[in-house]
Amino acid sequence: MKKIVAAAMIAVLCVLACTEKKPSDPVPNKLPETHLFLVIGDSLGVADTTARPDTSASMLILHWYGDDSDGEIIGFEWAWDDTSSDSAWTYTDLVTDTFYVKIREPFRFFTFYVRSVDSDSAPDPTPAFITFPIINSPPSMRLPVGLVNDYSPEHSITFGHQTITWSSSDPDGDETISGCQISLADTSFHWDPDTTINDTIRFAALDWDISLDSLTFSYTFTDLEPGCYRMFLRSFDITGSYSDVVYYPETTGVWEVIEAHGEILYVDDNAYYTYNDTLFVHFLDSLGLEYTSLSFIERPFYYAQDFELALNDFNILIYNAGETRHLSDTGPPITNFVNSGGHLMTNAIYSTIDTTTYSFMPIDSIYDYNITRPFRFSQPDSLNYLDGYPIALETSLPAFFSKVFGFAPKAPEGINGSGYKVLYIIGATVNDPASIGDTVAVRFPYDPDAEIQEPAKVIFFSFPVFDCNVNSGFAELYSHILLNEFADE
Repeated sequence: MKKIVAAAMIAVLCVLACTEKKPSDPVPNKLPETHLFLVIGDSLGVADTTARPDTSASMLILHWYGDDSDGEIIGFEWAWDDTSSDSAWTYTDLVTDTFYVKIREPFRFFTFYVRSVDSDSAPDPTPAFITFPIINSPPSMRLPVGLVNDYSPEHSITFGHQTITWSSSDPDGDETISGCQISLADTSFHWDPDTTINDTIRFAALDWDISLDSLTFSYTFTDLEPGCYRMFLRSFDITGSYSDVVYYPETTGVWEVIEAHGEILYVDDNAYYTYNDTLFVHFLDSLGLEYTSLSFIERPFYYAQDFELALNDFNILIYNAGETRHLSDTGPPITNFVNSGGHLMTNAIYSTIDTTTYSFMPIDSIYDYNITRPFRFSQPDSLNYLDGYPIALETSLPAFFSKVFGFAPKAPEGINGSGYKVLYIIGATVNDPASIGDTVAVRFPYDPDAEIQEPAKVIFFSFPVFDCNVNSGFAELYSHILLNEFADE
């Protein structure tokens, strides 16, 4: 009996032993480690973690990686200086990135932190970090390449207006640029050619009296007195560091401001006919009219708005356009000039270089591109011609007329008004009779029912009209246009 009781007790104890809950003892997560470095070494990509710059620019390229002995690295978090809160950290999947330190002083230390994050979303409790002594970089300023290369070495002539544009950048971030300063000096500013002179000394006498904010990239001088000038520009950042001084024109160039005379502006933009400028101004002199003469043969004003501002000083524009003309630059200002009440007399030959029909031209289409050797231009209807215009214009040098073109006329699409009058057609040629009858000159506007026509806005010739002075035809035509057709009521 005792044996039976003992056996039963042993059985109960075994059951209790089997059903008793034993305490668990899991392996804790091992936290990741992070490594930060500046450059990758030459030996199979081994990281150089010892590099420490003496001073750095504000742009930094950093590299990092992480390892986790019991899991995987799923990403990283980085921060600058302040790591006191979770919001200070920025998550990234990258293992390298470029940073622009927002330096606001000439010199300051910055500390970069980075920590790995493992597959349990646990961050490295001991982030890798490196401290950089960052020195501020001054901004830089640039003038347009075309202005510097094409305009500075030459003698540039403008009226009392001059525009300048520029671009600025800063390796510390363009947002650190505070603005720019401009100084205008006349011929009293002594430009010492000695290249050994420090720029601080060279520019010490300049008066930086024009200050602009960082969002302004152009400036227009107005009401400049006649004389020779040079302008100087520099940008500056929030720490007070200045860029190198840039200037226009270069040391050998001349920028001359001239005074506008009279209400007539004559522009010579015709390099082929070397004597036409003399013809135009000779007749202006003979009429006793005040005028101003400009040559755009080499180049027009760099900024179209300067030409438009210059046109405000005049009432009549005579534009002599050749084959290598610059109407792509001057065309829009011309259209605006006429729409503002100005009068335009222009002649142009056909150009394979510039085939654009500009908005001030009374042309629908060109249908005869190269009329060969015409020498007589006639009014199309001897019974319905405009008073004051010669019945015919003739040249004694027909061989020179190799780029006269015939066109279908219409009212200029860019100028207010309606109607037009064909002034001249091809009347005779040496060896191109098929071109006889082609339209080559138009007056705009024109009202066939009006007893008195309003002043002409545009008179256009598709041939070198200045060379048609047989029997003083051009002189008669020219004086009539200037004294009558362009006479405002």
